[in-house]
Amino acid sequence: MRRREVVRFFAHVSSPPHLSGLSRAELEALLVQDIVLSVRATCYQRERWVTPDGQTILAPLPEGIEGHFGPELRRFVLMQYHQGQSTLPRLAALLRSVGVSISKRQLQSLLTERQEGFVTEARDVLRAGLEISSWVSVDDTGARHAGKNGLCTQIGNDWFTWFGTRSSKSRLNFLDLLRAGHTWLTASRTAVLRVPSALVPREPDYVINPAHPDAIRIRPTDPVPLDWDARLFRTRASR
Repeated sequence: MRRREVVRFFAHVSSPPHLSGLSRAELEALLVQDIVLSVRATCYQRERWVTPDGQTILAPLPEGIEGHFGPELRRFVLMQYHQGQSTLPRLAALLRSVGVSISKRQLQSLLTERQEGFVTEARDVLRAGLEISSWVSVDDTGARHAGKNGLCTQIGNDWFTWFGTRSSKSRLNFLDLLRAGHTWLTASRTAVLRVPSALVPREPDYVINPAHPDAIRIRPTDPVPLDWDARLFRTRASR
């Protein structure tokens, strides 16, 4: 939000100079940025209707309203805790200092509950990135949490980045991450899945689902020439 305020000279001068010979010049601009933290509490009066059979219909809340704390407050709490590395007691003290009535237990709930939307968004980012990308890079970092070994896997390129935390570094675990929530293997709808190849676009890979009833009918065919990508044969010295 921007606003314009004209500062009058004589309103701030206790002993104004003699006005004789003075002429008004152009205003001199000075842009000042500031921040204001304030609380906006809204009481929603929801309409209630009663059907002829006695059922009560309640007007829905506006989009984004869940519980007693609005989306902007939830966003601020998540940003300060995860990105700002603020502890829960300090975050609670900060919110109370600006007028938010919130307990530590309520603050903890904002950080740990109703996170399904973030999980869905992260899954959609991975799906979209894998769909439009001809290549991706993968990296993983091990760490301990709550006394147990964990692993954070990064998948991405110049267009997207996705992170997933698991307890294993196995190939099956990595393939499960690449599924991006798709249930092709467990749903067993088809026996074969066509996977485009980044190195050899004209030669896709085919993944066979051994749990599908038609998997036993799959037989190899006559071999055909394969166009190998030169990047597969580059030596370390040529890179």
